[in-house]
Amino acid sequence: MADAADIVVDGRHLYLCHYPMTTSPGARRNGLQLFGHVHQHWLGSRNSVNVGVDAWDFSPEALPEIERRAATLPVNAHWHQVEPRSTF
Repeated sequence: MADAADIVVDGRHLYLCHYPMTTSPGARRNGLQLFGHVHQHWLGSRNSVNVGVDAWDFSPEALPEIERRAATLPVNAHWHQVEPRSTF
């Protein structure tokens, strides 16, 4: 059991954590943080996606669908404050 996991799936860097984060390891290199703590109350941001089943009609989703949703979400309002060198 761990508080977080740092993994690569299909070449995509993923940081798994129960809680949403503004930034995470790999975020500047097209990484994606996956969380679920907030239930259906917030879908996330461009680089941090809520993957809790209650945000996905109680169905698990594959990475390509999660990436499609991420592309539609807004950039976190604080992103450039915490990652000022990022072009994201």
